[in-house]
Amino acid sequence: MPVEQLGMLGIETRVALPVLLLSIRREHADKILSGQKLFELRKALPREPFTRVYLYESGGGGVVGYFEPGRILRKPVDELWLSVGDAATSHDRFQQYYSNAKSGVAVEVVNPVRFNAPISLDRLHKIEGFVIPQSFMLVRPGSKLYRALGVKGSVGPSTTLGKGPSIVAGSSPIRLRRIEQHEHPAYVQWVTAEIGKRYEEITPDFARHALAADGTAQDPFGFLTRKKQVLAIEDGDAQLVGFTTLTFKITGCVKSGPTILFPEFRGRGLGAKIRDAIEGYCRTKRAKKIYCTCPDNDMIVVKYLLRAGFRVEGHLRFQYSSKNGEFVFGKMLMVPAKPKSFSPERLVECGSFVSGDSLSSVSIRAFFRRWFGVGFCSVSEAFAEGAISGIDGAVGRAYETRPRLAYWLGRGKRCLGTVFLVPKRGGSVKGILLTGTSHQSSVSLLIRAAERWARSAGKRKMYFIHRNDDVFVVMLLGRHGYRVEGTLDSAYKSGIYHGVYGKMLT
Repeated sequence: MPVEQLGMLGIETRVALPVLLLSIRREHADKILSGQKLFELRKALPREPFTRVYLYESGGGGVVGYFEPGRILRKPVDELWLSVGDAATSHDRFQQYYSNAKSGVAVEVVNPVRFNAPISLDRLHKIEGFVIPQSFMLVRPGSKLYRALGVKGSVGPSTTLGKGPSIVAGSSPIRLRRIEQHEHPAYVQWVTAEIGKRYEEITPDFARHALAADGTAQDPFGFLTRKKQVLAIEDGDAQLVGFTTLTFKITGCVKSGPTILFPEFRGRGLGAKIRDAIEGYCRTKRAKKIYCTCPDNDMIVVKYLLRAGFRVEGHLRFQYSSKNGEFVFGKMLMVPAKPKSFSPERLVECGSFVSGDSLSSVSIRAFFRRWFGVGFCSVSEAFAEGAISGIDGAVGRAYETRPRLAYWLGRGKRCLGTVFLVPKRGGSVKGILLTGTSHQSSVSLLIRAAERWARSAGKRKMYFIHRNDDVFVVMLLGRHGYRVEGTLDSAYKSGIYHGVYGKMLT
């Protein structure tokens, strides 16, 4: 296991660890080093801990770079695909590679680095005993190959159970670390007070649920959330100056906020340095994009976000408050991929309302996975199951538990469409519309049902997020009075724009 996992067991470690040398094809090396491939697949790997993975480009390309190992997943083939999906490769390639295997290994790619000049094969051949690895080679500290690779920083960090990491961004004096238990009351107090000034329906539970989700493998309160981290912010003198919350999405993006800077530290230029530290930390986690929101009348925050290289991607009308609108800011941390042409194969088939119970759970999950993958991002069977099983009609539950309602469109036993409803704080409802039919009257049933429910729940606004190039759905939303309030770049799929389509109900 990686050395970080030793620390999770409470073991104090400070030892030089081996590194792994992988033989890999050029196309896969390029995808890893460009940030496109987030997991490297193998049929087997050593169980001994290693601290870095070097890439030997097969065909004589030499060692072209390296990455640090994150999670190492050893699972049966079917379970492995559900865990990594197309973050590793296409489904066809995955099936072909593991066609005769019962289990496999996936290494998460963290901080990939491409060498300015590869370590050439000629240089490697001069090392006594060097043999090109067929698949992998464990290179031990003190060996000639270890020194030739120029391994630095391969000493495992001193780790003690219960202490979180500190992150330093460049020369910035700002440090981020995991929040400690005794700081929880202060976090709840400050978030409730500061965020409650400009957002409606903010209670202490808003902050408490962020703390409850902190550090868990999956945020139980978020729909597209992979995990949440609450971080304390320290200055160069190790003084606590504030807090920030990072929400990691399954799409590879990170939402930043709320971020609190204590009043006595404001006006010193720390805001920009905090933003730099947050961005640097997100880069270490291989985030493709960072985004955040702020009220459209908070010009101090707007100015420093623009200076930090963010751009306005949306201006949402009365999104979280009846007094002001909301800006959505985004900044790409990786170059987005070139988008593929979009041509969903929908049937022109009339459907009617059906209950979820009348459709088989297998057919519902298959429909959800297919059309969520078309409209947003590929998801695992486990994600689909969790999303569907989390649906209920409970309007009175806490917002952080994300009460969700779904209407289903079907014909017989077949599912043709669905709309998921996610109530938000401040009076709005987010809709996720998935349709396998282009029968306008049938899909309109879902849109009207969503609006009726939102009005019955006392909400003032309904909005949908949908990819801009899905002409059928975008035009239908327009006919129902929805207007574009924002265009989100690569929020769900790299290179794809998603629009925010809003409609005031009151």
